[in-house]
Amino acid sequence: MRIQIENCNVIDSGSIDIEPRKLNIKYAINGTGKSTIAKAIQAKVTGNEDGLKQLLPFQYEGNANEHQPSISGLEDFHSIQIFNEDYVNQYVYQPDELIKDSFTIFVKTPDYDRNMAEITQLLESIGQTFQSHPELDQLIQTLNQFIVGFGKATQRGLSAASPLMKGLGKGNMIHHIPQGLESYAPYLQHTEGAKNVAWIKWQLSGRDYLEMADQCPYCSGSIETTREKITQISNVYDAKSIEHLDHLIEVYTALMPYLPEDARRQLQTILIMQRI
Repeated sequence: MRIQIENCNVIDSGSIDIEPRKLNIKYAINGTGKSTIAKAIQAKVTGNEDGLKQLLPFQYEGNANEHQPSISGLEDFHSIQIFNEDYVNQYVYQPDELIKDSFTIFVKTPDYDRNMAEITQLLESIGQTFQSHPELDQLIQTLNQFIVGFGKATQRGLSAASPLMKGLGKGNMIHHIPQGLESYAPYLQHTEGAKNVAWIKWQLSGRDYLEMADQCPYCSGSIETTREKITQISNVYDAKSIEHLDHLIEVYTALMPYLPEDARRQLQTILIMQRI
């Protein structure tokens, strides 16, 4: 059964498959919307409209009518139990319970033990899968870096302080080298080992030496006619932005094989565009 969810906290639009009458476990890194999905489902099934409205993303607070939180696909659901901290506090651990060890008496039945054994086996299987496929752990790390790249959202969209905007806000300055600086392409486009970042830092740190004489501080050749071109590098590039750009390209390239063809094309267009 597929559930569609929109405009709920960090989730703009997404879908999730639920198996009725089975234990559904959601596994993902922090901040991806696991609790939001559970709250949205619970609010919809219990008819808690106010609870659903509370999931409105903060960037839409001034325009709530056009971005109301919604969830569909739950028409056949009439009750739901979410195993979270509230459930544990309500049913499992009661500091002032009337019957001693009520958990063992009422909950820890043979069915409970059998189901717990199945869950343990499933979790062990998941652990073994990760151990035998280290690329899964790398993929999760890459996805986490992908999410971090967006930074914190603002009412206007992406934050200017986010790695994505710092790296691509002015476009791909590695792919689109400004006119007059094309001869520096071998250095600017040498991304392996972040050599281009180190080169820009070297350029910036050496700028002070240009004021000492009309000659190159490295080879002592004349820079009388090229001084303006040399100083233009520091006017156009900064090492931190290129470092962010290198990292973003590396992350997005690593995710390309997992994306559908249309998403790959769109992402590739963004990576080489002149300006966001």
